[in-house]
Amino acid sequence: CLDAAKKAWNFLDANPNLIFKNPTDITTGDYGDYSDSDERYWATAQMFRATGEEAYKEKLEGMYLQTGMDWTTMGDYGNLAILTMKDGESKIESVYQKALSAMKKQANTFVSTSNKTPFGVSISTFNWGSNMTIGNAGVILGVAAQITGDDAYRQAAEDDLNYLLGKNATGYCFVTGYGTLCPQNPHHRPSMAKKQAMKGMLVGGVNSAKEDSAAKAYLAGMPSAKCYVDHSESYSTNEVATYWNSPLIYLLALAQTEEIPEPAKGDVNLDGEINLTDAVALQKYLIYAETLTQDQWQQADLTEDNVVNGTDLALLRSNLAIS
Repeated sequence: CLDAAKKAWNFLDANPNLIFKNPTDITTGDYGDYSDSDERYWATAQMFRATGEEAYKEKLEGMYLQTGMDWTTMGDYGNLAILTMKDGESKIESVYQKALSAMKKQANTFVSTSNKTPFGVSISTFNWGSNMTIGNAGVILGVAAQITGDDAYRQAAEDDLNYLLGKNATGYCFVTGYGTLCPQNPHHRPSMAKKQAMKGMLVGGVNSAKEDSAAKAYLAGMPSAKCYVDHSESYSTNEVATYWNSPLIYLLALAQTEEIPEPAKGDVNLDGEINLTDAVALQKYLIYAETLTQDQWQQADLTEDNVVNGTDLALLRSNLAIS
């Protein structure tokens, strides 16, 4: 992956004025962008974080600070890469301080908005994918709280998470399968085909513009903060997207205050660590009937029921996801 990333970055470096557009024979939307300076900033920050190499450092020092966490603006992903570098890694102090200043400035705005809104949420305008915007605000607040120790940031981040999980004007927990009231009919084709919502997906949420026929039909006259309908054809309020769910996962991780104990089992390949290679080894055993030694089998029986099956694999994957 790192070799591929270096090739991609070298291509960008050699083509400073290249803006991607779909080939002429592709007619679907290309999410057009007029500038990729934010993507380049993020890419360079990640390359420096991954390698510590001087070439990336020099490029990063010469770049303008970028912000944003959406499909058009992605600079804050670069700032997060810079600000969450582990102790002992070589940081660029000038770039670090600029990134921290930008994050604190945003966090202060979010706190101010949160304090003025009835449900303590960090936004006051509800556009398409508002739940992503709220999740992203929570991430900025949560990371700022970790770095600065500011309790106001932490509380606002928690309030954003609470909004997504049901403390909002609609009363919905916007994550499918959880809460007393949650989406049953997301605009998600696998769920629509099964006639049952798959669990664990964050839907787009309130959209005061009501940009589909179902929203217009069911939400006419509704106040801005209640413009959400649990209807499979309401793609402007009830759609599912990966980059809407990712800030929810990050925000949940930031909100985790208790230490998660190390799993007692799961070292299937017996290398002294529990990681993705153990999940692969267990999957090969289950799918391709590859042999496990007795010690490996004991490590694979995470549920301790003397059976090694898909439940053990699911538990191992879950442990890896939260560790």
